[in-house]
Amino acid sequence: MFEREKAFVEANKDTLREKYPNKELVVVDERIVGVYDDVGNAYRDAIKTYEPGHFMIQKVPERPEDDIVWLSPFVYARIF
Repeated sequence: MFEREKAFVEANKDTLREKYPNKELVVVDERIVGVYDDVGNAYRDAIKTYEPGHFMIQKVPERPEDDIVWLSPFVYARIF
């Protein structure tokens, strides 16, 4: 689940860190469809357009040494 989204974030993690430090991103396929300050607002807006399970919410850490945690209505996983 979310293989395309995870691959997109992994391939662009440095750019995402520069552009969106400490933000919550709503990712669909290989696109960022929303940028938010908190996960609650990200989720509330995402479900207006997408069904749960069809989008991923990703916290972008400010520092590379911080873990990125995948958030969605169904999945939690660490990628690095």
